[in-house]
Amino acid sequence: MCGFKSRLRHQIIHPPFPPFAKIAKLIQSAQSVRRVVLGFFLGFGILVAFDVLVFRLGFYDPYLLPFSSAGMFHMILQGEKTRPFDNPNQVLALGDSRMALRAVIANKMKSGLTYGFAGVAGTLPRCWYYFLREVDPGRNRYSAILLPVDEYSDEDWEDLDGRSTDLRFLSTVLGLRDLRQFAGSFPTWDGRLQAAMGVLFKGVTYKDDFKEFLIDPAKRKSEVVEQNAQWIGALQDEGGDKRDMRGLSIDWTTLRATYPERLNAEERRVVNDFLLHRSAQYSGKRAGYHRKWFGRILEQYRASRTKLIFYRLPRGALVRPDSILQKKSFTIPSFRGQPNVIVLDEHLLDELEKPEYFMDAVHLNGEGRKLLTKILAGKVREVLAQ
Repeated sequence: MCGFKSRLRHQIIHPPFPPFAKIAKLIQSAQSVRRVVLGFFLGFGILVAFDVLVFRLGFYDPYLLPFSSAGMFHMILQGEKTRPFDNPNQVLALGDSRMALRAVIANKMKSGLTYGFAGVAGTLPRCWYYFLREVDPGRNRYSAILLPVDEYSDEDWEDLDGRSTDLRFLSTVLGLRDLRQFAGSFPTWDGRLQAAMGVLFKGVTYKDDFKEFLIDPAKRKSEVVEQNAQWIGALQDEGGDKRDMRGLSIDWTTLRATYPERLNAEERRVVNDFLLHRSAQYSGKRAGYHRKWFGRILEQYRASRTKLIFYRLPRGALVRPDSILQKKSFTIPSFRGQPNVIVLDEHLLDELEKPEYFMDAVHLNGEGRKLLTKILAGKVREVLAQ
């Protein structure tokens, strides 16, 4: 009987007649496809499980490279979440690296307000929207939030909607609920796909960071501890950078700069990138970006006690003249009159727009930060008292 079964099996797999051979090949092909499909779903399941367990549950977040976009965003977000609140009158200074208010100085002004600092270099309103969602889910944590802008007009010189770096900044806070809104906010299908993959699989964004972590976990842990200590020290430092831009001059007709010899290549690059360019042809894209993301922040706080205070940053060590700007729309001033919105006088900080107050083309030095803090915090106290 066993011999008969063996011969029968041999004939099915290796049939003597062509029709049976075709059937056998189809069976073998179906089995191969089945193995491939099962292997795919098994591998995909393992990938999803690993992504969830390691990245999505937040276990890896504290070990992100501290100088990376995601690491800085996470550190500052967690610092603000855990900052002691011994005064109900809290003011959050939000922004990027140009947000120069020094909380340690403002908190010594005895205004009855306590300031928190949340300036993450490289971030823009899309990132600020998600930052506020995470740090203030009840919309009741702050008396006021300071929102800085470069200009009250909408100058088109960069496609802010297409900034792929926002995905890296926000990788620790984006979840599946954000798939449609966040990924859909990118203007191209390539950008949307990249954003969608980053939202669905955090490992896509973290892969290079995680590889480096695996090479030397102990080194990464010590780097995180060191960076946190440096950040706490920086928040308490009232001095700041002592460099200045004295000696810089620009011919606005030719857009040529004369540099002080002491400026290094990076400092000259910042001048070139931020000052020595003409406005692009007006497209309305920046205006649309401001309406979308500042609009969502305003909507978040529409029914809140929190005041949203817009102010124009000191524009630079030297100010680009209106003759090379295209001021065709003014989104920020249009927010005046909306619930809880305060738009400060755009000339409030004009007196700081001098080379002696800047450490590079667009970032205030220590002295400039002190003066900005005194002026801005004084104005905030005034408008909140009204």
